[in-house]
Amino acid sequence: MNYAYYNTHNYCMSRGRIKKVKLAERLRELRGKKGVTQSQVAEYLGLKLRAYQYYESGEHRPEYEKLMALADFFDVTTDYLLGRTDELR
Repeated sequence: MNYAYYNTHNYCMSRGRIKKVKLAERLRELRGKKGVTQSQVAEYLGLKLRAYQYYESGEHRPEYEKLMALADFFDVTTDYLLGRTDELR
């Protein structure tokens, strides 16, 4: 399989290995732990609710700036959000 396949199916290269991107599941997990609604996260990011819901469903991925904002909001690293590490900080 080529890189284009992995890129469009929530996979990425990490340290030379193909890994599944965990962004959607991590966002749901972190939001639950923080006790906030999807609407609250969307408002923080300056997005419409449906746009944020696409992130949590895995249908869309955030742009770089939004990814950084999500990491700040949940107080984790972008590597954690993407599943490259299991360490929060």
